[in-house]
Amino acid sequence: MKKYKITKFTVEEKQDIVDRYNEWMKPENVVWVQKEYKDTISSLTYNFGVDGSIEINKKLKSFTFANNYAEKIWILEKLKDHQMHSTSYIESKIGKYPINDFNDETHQRILLEEMEDGGVDGQGFLSDFIEERIKLENYENFSWELDVRQKLSDCEMHTTPYVVKRIGDYEFEDIDDEIFQRIKLEECEKLNSKFILKRIKPHMGKINPETELHKRQILNECEKHTTDYVKQRIKEFQPLTLKTKNHEDLYEQLQWREDLEQSEEHSTEFIEENIKFYKGHDNSEIVFIKKKVHGTEKEPS
Repeated sequence: MKKYKITKFTVEEKQDIVDRYNEWMKPENVVWVQKEYKDTISSLTYNFGVDGSIEINKKLKSFTFANNYAEKIWILEKLKDHQMHSTSYIESKIGKYPINDFNDETHQRILLEEMEDGGVDGQGFLSDFIEERIKLENYENFSWELDVRQKLSDCEMHTTPYVVKRIGDYEFEDIDDEIFQRIKLEECEKLNSKFILKRIKPHMGKINPETELHKRQILNECEKHTTDYVKQRIKEFQPLTLKTKNHEDLYEQLQWREDLEQSEEHSTEFIEENIKFYKGHDNSEIVFIKKKVHGTEKEPS
């Protein structure tokens, strides 16, 4: 049962009827007007099939405020437009929101058509995922509803078992924010080695996905610069930087690993002897290694 339907002509529609069908209103033209109207009705079956013709005629009779052939033929042309955008789904939805005029109904039907058959794959925006979520949303018209459905479709596009498992830990400002964070969680899933997971676990669910992804990216770089030598030596150095939202502590870890990796490549008897002196002097060894690697510390001749 439709909640809203057209019950009268607007001022603009009345003027359009006069402009387009003025000759139909003249009494002296009644004979050919009747014939033209009858022929137009008969042609509906050819253009829209038996079912379409019956549906149009049924709707035409419901507009009891049409008082003459000019108004009836004008409505008939509009109904033909409507029938071009008519499916069981559209007919079940049209009238859910206020309809301003005949053109507005055509516009609403086109929006419903997009909901049913639109999208990149032509599958529309009526999936079980969307239908379940749309129940929780409030909107005032089909344009708004379509926009929400399209965004929910983006959410669905970025849904994996991993994302489903983790998405419940977060609250979002709006659907746009949810889409953004789902994408970040998808990226987090790609950076999920044992090395990274061991170090990121304490943060999971406590920081937003974008921040978590950034940490994972730095840890991924740390892992690239981790050899057996680095694993053994990194334990000797205590962090100099406190943990912050800007990841300074992880950047420090990355720098140390890069430096230790280079020190392994440039190990000489001279360095090994000098390291014995630097051990126990906080992180001074790293400073010495960097000087040697970059050529600012000279070996005695």
